[in-house]
Amino acid sequence: MLALSPDVVVIATGGLPQNPPLDAGAELVTSSWDIVAGAMKPAETVLLYDHNGGHQGMTAAEIASDAGAGVELVSPEGFFAPEVGGMNHVPYMRAFHEKGVRITINARLVAVRRDGNQLVATLGSDFATGWRDERRVGQVVVERCRSTIHI
Repeated sequence: MLALSPDVVVIATGGLPQNPPLDAGAELVTSSWDIVAGAMKPAETVLLYDHNGGHQGMTAAEIASDAGAGVELVSPEGFFAPEVGGMNHVPYMRAFHEKGVRITINARLVAVRRDGNQLVATLGSDFATGWRDERRVGQVVVERCRSTIHI
């Protein structure tokens, strides 16, 4: 490599999903990769936090809803799945409406805690400091984080 005198050398070795920075409960979340790969079955109720905005989160939500789970898709974005493009929203929305998937935008997963046999997901807002809302679900699924922004 040195004989080529490169200005820059990039070593690309692949990657693994990165969970969003949580105040608590990172060990309680399930990766969307595990849902898509079939390594984990969706619980009866699922909060899917999509910090990536691509097909991966949408696919995991569709798999969970097809398995009979009640699904809420949460995104910190101003609209869900900004990376999939307008034409791809149609089949996802059709599937989500048919299965009753709830979509919550402008909310960020802040923490997860166990309460009996349920998980309590705490949501926060980038727009209102201190705003919090909670969801009680059987499983919190996280599609990988794109940045380390933390509220």
